[in-house]
Amino acid sequence: MTCTVAAACSSTYTVSKKSSEKFKKSNIEPSKITGQIPDYQDTLHRVSGKGKAIVSEPGNSDRVTVYFSGNRDSSKVTIKNRIGIEGGQMLADRDSILIYNSVDKVARKITIQNAYSTNLDGLASINILDMLNYRVHPQNIQKVFEGPSQYLLITDDQTELYVDKTSYHVMEVVKPAEPDTPYGRIIYNAYGSINGYELPRKITIFSADRGSKVSLLVQSLEINPKHIDLSIEIPDKVTVQRK
Repeated sequence: MTCTVAAACSSTYTVSKKSSEKFKKSNIEPSKITGQIPDYQDTLHRVSGKGKAIVSEPGNSDRVTVYFSGNRDSSKVTIKNRIGIEGGQMLADRDSILIYNSVDKVARKITIQNAYSTNLDGLASINILDMLNYRVHPQNIQKVFEGPSQYLLITDDQTELYVDKTSYHVMEVVKPAEPDTPYGRIIYNAYGSINGYELPRKITIFSADRGSKVSLLVQSLEINPKHIDLSIEIPDKVTVQRK
């Protein structure tokens, strides 16, 4: 996909995706929109859940079961194949991801920048709470555009945020096409109420080059459980490779 942006002083904006919606420059203050977007920073502290994921790469597609848990600092993802055999675990903090392939008995630690969503690494590269509740800060909004059903917010790093005008749910996040980002695009669908929290039940994450994607359908979700396991047991004989 290519991004064609109108001149800086123009009143229109051509989006970086295929869309029939036309956006025109709006005079609405960013805070008027961001203040309506659900922000659970102060009350959503931990989650635990399960989902089905479809991993699509050029020439390959696979379905797996994903178990996930996390807090504001770390996220853990465990993957099982169609017959329930565990394939691996991933533990991510803000800077790196520890990945253990329990089939091949291989462990590696990579930076967040090297998790390009060519597989489930991209899913683990985003903090689970940040992924479920994408927060938007008004001071980071550079421009506001408005379409028939969505607002389009442009941040100071040229990220595009699409916000539903009725529900104020974040529907899509599009990052600039840069090679050192762990993902290029996130699409949110099927928002539902869970213990008073409005959260998406389907999340699709695209790689930075948009060539690969992971679609996660959340099947169960526990809000603020008392205990979550954020550890990976790697056998002593397995050396962690660093990249």
